Amino acid sequence: MIKEWMVVMTAAVALAACSDGRSGTAPTPLASSQAAKPRITPVETVAVQPTLGPIRGVWKNTGVREDPAYMTSVAVSGPRDAWVVGSAADESVGIVKHWDGHRWQSVKPPGKRGENGLAVVAALSSGSVWAFGQDGNAWRRERGGWSHQGRPNGLSLLRAAVVVGPREVWVAGLISDKGQSPLLARWSGTSWTTAPAPFVGEVTSLSVGSGRQLWAMSRGGDDDVPAVARWDGTRWHDVPLPDRLRSQEVTLKRIVAAAPGKAWIAGAVHVQNSDGYEQGFVMYWNGHDWHSLNTPSHDAFQPPQPETYSDFGTIASDGRGGLWLGDEHGRIWHYDGRKWRAEKIPSGSSWRIAADFASVPGSDQAIAVGGKPNAEEDSEGWIWLRHAAAID
Repeated sequence: MIKEWMVVMTAAVALAACSDGRSGTAPTPLASSQAAKPRITPVETVAVQPTLGPIRGVWKNTGVREDPAYMTSVAVSGPRDAWVVGSAADESVGIVKHWDGHRWQSVKPPGKRGENGLAVVAALSSGSVWAFGQDGNAWRRERGGWSHQGRPNGLSLLRAAVVVGPREVWVAGLISDKGQSPLLARWSGTSWTTAPAPFVGEVTSLSVGSGRQLWAMSRGGDDDVPAVARWDGTRWHDVPLPDRLRSQEVTLKRIVAAAPGKAWIAGAVHVQNSDGYEQGFVMYWNGHDWHSLNTPSHDAFQPPQPETYSDFGTIASDGRGGLWLGDEHGRIWHYDGRKWRAEKIPSGSSWRIAADFASVPGSDQAIAVGGKPNAEEDSEGWIWLRHAAAID
């Protein structure tokens, strides 16, 4: 179960507005349509960039180690306030870490030992921090402790959670009925209520950006096709995907809010061939059309082992109009609105997959968290801190 968390969960609330990313080399525009099952064609229409920009960031191990465990989510509300949550590998207990700008300290997790671990942390400010369990339970940080805020009726498996405002929280997941029905619920400050569904299918990723605009995504698969929708505060608006993405052969991994009315998505096309190749893609909605952006490497979303299926890989806003991307091979890439740049990561980091990123406001620092999702009980939860690299 935890391996799935490292992909489908959105983690921190996007606290800063992002630019539309159209400076420099513009992504390739794509047409939108409502077609249900198109013939699969390559997503990228031009070659992957032959060269990347010079390294601009160096990620360093903070020394935090939880073994065996997974770190799944990070939220940063200020230069001296960051939160990370995760779970023991056996899912028996949650893990919480707090950063004061100088060091990480362990914090007593909410809930009781033996319950499910923690999946998401979100922070609007140092005084508004929320943690969400894998089973949908929600807690708010108050007076140095955790206050239980209940959970939506029937929710048994959390997929995504975001905090839009002090009295507005959204969660998505599955109900523990015979058919594992999807559920979307909203917290109004006093109670949870079922919210209208944005599309047919399960909501697997939520993201909120500046202007408190909420985005929802369905990853597709089984009997569903990928879908994207935007909430305007009153109702959901469908954001039609290009024909080539409206297929059960496509999996969307995550949606990330950008500037008002704009968003990023990332995913993979599961091409059936002898190599089991998965064609990764990143796309940008500018408010009118989808634009295709080359992935930084042709194998960014391709499993390390041939003929295997994997669902790892994530993107997150850098708070400045760009993106962080953690790929299938443990690498970290940064898109600054013009080009991708490879980031330097700690040595011996193979198979350490980044589950989430968060930028530190007012600096070029960022935090990444993750684990070794394929290691099962041997996974080691980790936290890395990014520093700017010296530029020659």
